[in-house]
Amino acid sequence: MLTSKSKYSKGFTLIELLTVIAIIGILAAIIIPTVGNVQAKAHRTTDLNNMKQVIQSAMLYANENDGKFPGTKVRNFNGTGLQNNDLWKWAATLAVNAGVNDPSFYISKNDSLAPESLPRTILDDTKSGVSTEFNNQELSVEVIAGVRQSDASTTPLIFTRGLENNTGKWTVEKGAYKSEGGHVGYIGGNVSFYKDTLSEDGNGVFVRASGARTTQILQVLRTTASVYGSRNSGTGSAAGVAGTGP
Repeated sequence: MLTSKSKYSKGFTLIELLTVIAIIGILAAIIIPTVGNVQAKAHRTTDLNNMKQVIQSAMLYANENDGKFPGTKVRNFNGTGLQNNDLWKWAATLAVNAGVNDPSFYISKNDSLAPESLPRTILDDTKSGVSTEFNNQELSVEVIAGVRQSDASTTPLIFTRGLENNTGKWTVEKGAYKSEGGHVGYIGGNVSFYKDTLSEDGNGVFVRASGARTTQILQVLRTTASVYGSRNSGTGSAAGVAGTGP
């Protein structure tokens, strides 16, 4: 006589289910941080390339302005008179004169202070001033005004926000990448990422006019140059912080 098959197929036991859940949890703990790190590195690469583009645009500006990069005073957008500079006007000066009108060049996706939606442009609709939307943003960089083409190629022009001049470190509170470090872009076109500005031999990554090395970015800038930043800047300020070099 033939026996009938069981109406029900065997399912997973509770132990088997718990084991599967535990394995998924372990894999997620491994994979999710890895994916996050990959994304962060990709964003840093984008920031590096953007910084190079800003430097190239600043070089074009200098070529047409007697070898001077955007200064501590900039011409009004109507071409008459001079006005005091700040970080946003520095960016707008390149937008007017070199066509860099994209806010993403100055705002990193890694920056916890970056807005969910970026401003459309740096300039306002009339292209005669800084857009209110951009002017209200905390930018991810600090810039240096008053640099000349005759300065050494190792002279910094732009760097990731949050570098403290005295310590040579990017801070958790102010750093666009927290305390993980930042990029520094030089007028020679090179951009480097540093954990901090203390070199392996302990003498610093910045080169002074005398050839001596230092961790302090202000020491490589002439007193007629200034570092501009936004509210959370480590070295610069909205009004500018003057260099302390020759």
